[in-house]
Amino acid sequence: MTGTGHERAQQAGVLIFGKLLSTLGEAVVPIIMIRLLSKAEVGVLSNALMLYATLALVLTSAFPSTLMYYLPARDAPERRALAVRMSYLMLGLGGILALLMFGLGLVGLFFGGSLGTDHAERSLLDPTALAYLLALSPYPLGDLPARLLPNLLVIEGRARDAATIGVVKAVGSAVTTLVPIALGLPLHVVIGVTSLFGIAYGVLVPYYIRVLYRGVPRVPAPVSSREIIRFTMPLGVTDVVGRLNSELDRYLIAGAFPVTRVAEYRAAAWQVPIIKEIPYTVGRVDTPYLTRLFESGKAREAIQLWRASTEKVALIVAPLACVFIVAAEEVMVLLFTDEYAGAAWVFRLYSLLMLGRACSFGNVLLAAGKPGYIFRAAILSFLSNVLLSVSALLALGFIGPAIGSVVAFVAMTFFYCWLIAKAANLRLRETFPLLAYARVVFTAGVASVPALLIKFNAGLAPGVSLLAMAVSLVGTFAVLGTLTGQLRREDWQFLRRWLGGGFART
Repeated sequence: MTGTGHERAQQAGVLIFGKLLSTLGEAVVPIIMIRLLSKAEVGVLSNALMLYATLALVLTSAFPSTLMYYLPARDAPERRALAVRMSYLMLGLGGILALLMFGLGLVGLFFGGSLGTDHAERSLLDPTALAYLLALSPYPLGDLPARLLPNLLVIEGRARDAATIGVVKAVGSAVTTLVPIALGLPLHVVIGVTSLFGIAYGVLVPYYIRVLYRGVPRVPAPVSSREIIRFTMPLGVTDVVGRLNSELDRYLIAGAFPVTRVAEYRAAAWQVPIIKEIPYTVGRVDTPYLTRLFESGKAREAIQLWRASTEKVALIVAPLACVFIVAAEEVMVLLFTDEYAGAAWVFRLYSLLMLGRACSFGNVLLAAGKPGYIFRAAILSFLSNVLLSVSALLALGFIGPAIGSVVAFVAMTFFYCWLIAKAANLRLRETFPLLAYARVVFTAGVASVPALLIKFNAGLAPGVSLLAMAVSLVGTFAVLGTLTGQLRREDWQFLRRWLGGGFART
């Protein structure tokens, strides 16, 4: 791979390596939390964080994604001016969200009980559960502005720094969450310490703006705040709808079951972070290139670039997702103890969702300057998910929303591809590389056969069984992929460079 393709691969490799390291922190936190906290505490904390994530998305619109549209084609002074303006906008939104959460927390404290009271049967909007938002209310002051950093660093060619701050955030979050829990401190104190870390992390925003644009002349921002908000608004509504879409099943479970069952579902709905993030990381790297191609009138070339990236990502995601599809029971017992074994099928369905995440659809429409199309796709996806997930909940109970989410994902893929075809003036079949993706999934399915034989016949302990199945499945996929030409020489060369530390030289 040479030229631009090599550059993109190197940046993606650096970000994926950083994500691999940060994943250790992201993975360890819920695992240890579940082992140290009661199911009721896990359920309350999960509900509070879910509510914060939704509220944050409502207010932040899509400012981090908008950077990818406004900055790539501009010179350094204008990029600096826009980065400063958007960081101030995000800080202001963080203040608004902090006040909103503080108010909700006061309402919960007034109408509910004091923090730390029994909450074994508390539901999502129970006043006592809402009171925990008081401790979390300072967090958005640092968290919201810092959401700009990964995209800003990628735009400025600092992929290694983007990966590094991801590791810093993951490790810092893990330490500030787990240490108070291990010390036996109350749940509201744990949340409060996490909030303090969030504020400290936000200091990286002015630091990096100063480092990235040292010596760059200061000029007025070429785009007004009003114009940024006007462009971002449909994307923001889209992100809100997308968040509700992705969290719909959790909200349904939180509204229909006590927090002990919520804890089981949240543990099972945990998607392996490195698999989930790979397509979004690659999409983040590709977006500036896609934007330039669309702006140059080369829509077909842009889609070809996206198709090629999708095929490469599928070669990583498919076998890894299949490991967790096959070994769902072993993963749940190993990570979350026998208490959570009953939710293994929910985890398996979420792993099936990961199998379909080979690309980022929204980045293509954003690069094409069609945020309204993203909104259409999100609305259609959300409506189909509501219909399917609610119906499945009523018919199948606890496992129903997860099944509805999987079926709705197929509909979402069609909606996005239809709109991508429209934006690029191409035929539907020229968008998503369905045949190439199906070949990869089929190969991963065949490679799962030896792993299934190990699962049902070897009689190994959960940890040993998981390791044996993973080695068997990935190894078999590597052999079959190479023999069928899906894994090519340049893929192995890139993997060798990456494992040999080539990512560190980007």
